[in-house]
Amino acid sequence: MSPEAECARDADKLDCAMQAIEYRDQGHQNVQSWIDTSVAALTTETAKRLAEEIQRTGSLEWLAHALNGGSASG
Repeated sequence: MSPEAECARDADKLDCAMQAIEYRDQGHQNVQSWIDTSVAALTTETAKRLAEEIQRTGSLEWLAHALNGGSASG
């Protein structure tokens, strides 16, 4: 697999994991296996580090970060 294809595949898996985390944060149940499967499919170290971070933080924190223009404080 080319590096570009590997990056695109990991980006897709990260997107799936993020979507599942958002659903979990909204109160949906039974999404942990979706998160686990998406994260387990990651191949690059960068994607694995990103997955750790998205699991450590919640989707509301992602939103706050985005609304603040990417800055750590408001």
